[in-house]
Amino acid sequence: SKNYTSASSKEKGWLKEITERGISYAENLGRCDQEIKSILNGLNAGYILPGPGNDPIRAPDALPTGRNFYGFNPEKIPTRAAWKVGKKLADDLVEGYLKKNGRYPHKTALVLWATETLRHHGVMESKALYLMGARPVWDGRGYVKGVELIPESELKRPRIDILVSASGLYRDVFPIQIGLIDDAVQMIIQPEFGICKFILSPFWPNLLITLQ
Repeated sequence: SKNYTSASSKEKGWLKEITERGISYAENLGRCDQEIKSILNGLNAGYILPGPGNDPIRAPDALPTGRNFYGFNPEKIPTRAAWKVGKKLADDLVEGYLKKNGRYPHKTALVLWATETLRHHGVMESKALYLMGARPVWDGRGYVKGVELIPESELKRPRIDILVSASGLYRDVFPIQIGLIDDAVQMIIQPEFGICKFILSPFWPNLLITLQ
């Protein structure tokens, strides 16, 4: 075992994060005395602060109790579990196309439905990101803070261009996820990144001229 002084900077950062999280959870537990006050406030047509509702052991963000809870938090979409499934779907798609056609796909299309995302928690969004060679960035509590590009050496294939069609309800319910996909696109098309060398499209020379 190590003591704190001999720990690496990464280990110290991890320890600091879980310590601060533990303090936050303890403080929120101490504030779980608002249920009756919130009920009376609601009966008096008052405003009740919103918050996620869940088992506080599985989802400590449900604390403190006594808030106007909701059952779904889009800021955690895609989840880590959905990311694993989405990656597998993308790999299967690319490998199947390569085996059948002898080359990587130039482009693929995906449809995003709000009700489906509510069920699978971001599998299709993960598939879209991974096809482009990007991935979500989560914080310690599972919130998606943004996206980052996957290095070529790790991706080991070209970045695939995608066409995303989103339903009207999806547009209204999941603007954060649309923003994540757009953020990935904006990162990829930066001139210094040279996206046109990686998306295998017969039209990339014209696209390069347009971007310049």
